[in-house]
Amino acid sequence: LTVEVKGDRQRSFAMQLARVPTMTPSLVALAVLGALDSVTQSGGRQGLDLRTVFELGERGELNVVQSFDGDTAAFDAALYLFAFADFLLNNHLEAVEVTGIQIELQQHPEPRLATLVDAHVSRTRVRPGDMVSLNVDLAEYRGQRSRTSMRVLIPTSIPDGRYSLLVGDGVSIDVARLTVEQTAPVTFDQALALLRSLHSRRDLVVLGLFSGQGLSVAGEVLPQLPGSIHSLWGAAASSSAVPIGLAIASQQEMELEIPVVGAARIDLDVRRDGPVGPRDREEAPSSDPSSPADSGRVEDAASTAPRGTSAREDSL
Repeated sequence: LTVEVKGDRQRSFAMQLARVPTMTPSLVALAVLGALDSVTQSGGRQGLDLRTVFELGERGELNVVQSFDGDTAAFDAALYLFAFADFLLNNHLEAVEVTGIQIELQQHPEPRLATLVDAHVSRTRVRPGDMVSLNVDLAEYRGQRSRTSMRVLIPTSIPDGRYSLLVGDGVSIDVARLTVEQTAPVTFDQALALLRSLHSRRDLVVLGLFSGQGLSVAGEVLPQLPGSIHSLWGAAASSSAVPIGLAIASQQEMELEIPVVGAARIDLDVRRDGPVGPRDREEAPSSDPSSPADSGRVEDAASTAPRGTSAREDSL
């Protein structure tokens, strides 16, 4: 195990961990807290960026990236690594050999967490294949406002009708994505792919969803199934098949300089025929957060994001 602490003061640590699966995850967490205590402090208000590489022998590497802010940032980072190490060493799917762990901790003197307060698109009526401009307004730490922008592609495979964009930090969108897909890994390869797909709070993620008829079967998601196939699975009464009322059509992401928390929903109207209004201009949208609001209905994700274990259409 190597732990490197970066910041105003820097120091690296190298140590050996006992290969005791029930204890090793705790030792990883304690190593993180001990390293921070030795260099600066593990408690107190701060920002902390975590980068970790788990070396898994023939299975390659698992890279873990996350950001933490506030009075419990160090403890949260240690607990986060404990969860990953505990799963790798004690999962019920397969015995996994962890040959090495490399941890990098970047300390910041104060929290940097910004809150997503608003989001707009350049227009809400679109055609498949269109590109729309998305503006996201953020309230940074100590109240400073800023705006970030990205361009979102409307997939060509989606049907006419409502197409919803979930916009938010990587963690919030991951929760929404897993709720929609309702899939539990049944092999370690599936679990590893899931872990590798997780995002950081420094990722701004846009998830595109539409009403679909699909299934989650044996850890795999089968969206947009024909009605006949869907009926056959339902008649088989398989306990591993879970109906899915929403399909994920696209996922786009952009890395930010600071971590963000919060999410919002924007509803678009997809039409292949008929006028849809002027096309987006090629130049980037204005970065002035005081500029007039773009069209696009946005609702707070706290009241609209999927909840529980059901992925009903009306959750969006």
